[in-house]
Amino acid sequence: MTALMNVDGGESGLPPTLAQTLSSVKNAIASPMRVSRGERTIHGFKWILVVIAILSSHLLFALDNTIVANIQAVGYSHSILTRES
Repeated sequence: MTALMNVDGGESGLPPTLAQTLSSVKNAIASPMRVSRGERTIHGFKWILVVIAILSSHLLFALDNTIVANIQAVGYSHSILTRES
């Protein structure tokens, strides 16, 4: 029976696993997390490749949307002009 005693000294009357969870949550709230600003792991040529890859994907996506919009407009106007009444 003593193995079932709560971690918090029996104050809460909760099962051991729940008491452990609550105590760990209390500890996490009491000590705020420290966010460390680490240094980048990619430098030099690799970093340039990453930036170029991101920028080129944006450029190609925008270019594709522009081309599709222009083709749709031409196709729509062509269908209006060739429609028989």
